[in-house]
Amino acid sequence: VFILTNAPFGQKSYYYTNGWIQTNGNCVSVQSYTDLLAKVQYANNRWGCTLFYIDSMGEIDNWGPIAVSACTNIMNAYSNVLLMPESAFLGYGATNMYAMCAPYISPFYEGYFIPTNVPPLYPKAFGTLLIEPPYTNVTSIVASIRAGNIMIFDSWYPNVQSPIIQNAYIGASLEPPTDLHVLTNAP
Repeated sequence: VFILTNAPFGQKSYYYTNGWIQTNGNCVSVQSYTDLLAKVQYANNRWGCTLFYIDSMGEIDNWGPIAVSACTNIMNAYSNVLLMPESAFLGYGATNMYAMCAPYISPFYEGYFIPTNVPPLYPKAFGTLLIEPPYTNVTSIVASIRAGNIMIFDSWYPNVQSPIIQNAYIGASLEPPTDLHVLTNAP
């Protein structure tokens, strides 16, 4: 999928199916999931990659049966990988993704925790929490780590968030638990 930034509004999104096709921005071809499986297979076999952030994936059916089936099939083929699909903006609509993935969550959309409807269905569910400025609420980050969530941030350069993440993980391991609700969500 790509965005043609100089195209008129509503005509910016394109996806690839035997050639670039313009879309309304809410459609990703089923071929995208076959391509994703091939990329996971290649990266896993070639470099031993096991962590896969998937940007803006679920648009084909809003994390419905097709997206869930695609991720399930990938997880069945590669049980040693962790898929981290971006679905935070859908909130409660992406519940089934927590059955086999660690969906990306963002303080901007969701807060610091997985949606409250997820733990009753998937008690060991967790998410990957994006940490970026200005999200420096260390108390919430510590609680999110204790709940089993994984922190992600840009780490290929000297990021100002690095010390925040380090201190949060240290705090999560040293401080006594104070929130029983957080503990009940732990995997």
